[in-house]
Amino acid sequence: MKPTENEVYAALKVIVKNQHLKALNWAVNYAKKGLDMTGYDLQYQCLYVIDNIKYWRGAEAKHTRQLLKDFTGSK
Repeated sequence: MKPTENEVYAALKVIVKNQHLKALNWAVNYAKKGLDMTGYDLQYQCLYVIDNIKYWRGAEAKHTRQLLKDFTGSK
């Protein structure tokens, strides 16, 4: 089942919360912008976030990455 926008917002907030991590440098700004978006714009913004969290590791990172991928329909 596709995640809701509220679930996506929660995932983006996790990225912003962890902004001190070097692996999230660029993703933080994309995530902040995504918090103000809806619909197709949010879906497209999540693609930028996914691309910029590829070096983030750990359980929280894995869950967040998968949720965003499910939302965008990317593999």
